[in-house]
Amino acid sequence: MAETTTEVQGYPRLYSRIPMVIVRDYGKELGSTAIHVLLALSTYEDPATGEATVSCADLAEMVGCCTLTVRRSLRKLGDAGLLYTQPRSRDDGSSLANMYQIIVPRRSHG
Repeated sequence: MAETTTEVQGYPRLYSRIPMVIVRDYGKELGSTAIHVLLALSTYEDPATGEATVSCADLAEMVGCCTLTVRRSLRKLGDAGLLYTQPRSRDDGSSLANMYQIIVPRRSHG
């Protein structure tokens, strides 16, 4: 059986790590689904660059929700200042999976 590119590169990883300040200070505001999406997203994060490139469909499958729910959660995370999103496209203009970077807050929120 052939391995997929993400398996060869080691993504998604078997563990997830986000700072507890995000859960503690933003969890109620964002809701459990957005935190779950953030946890799933962090499994795709490259430790060297902090970048994670993954499709909403892959996140939805991992979290167990629809892609619309993932998009809403990603928007909430971005609006809260916890996620940077860089759209990507091919040379012909068609869309690729976005690149994300989790932003760790410097101080408590609220």
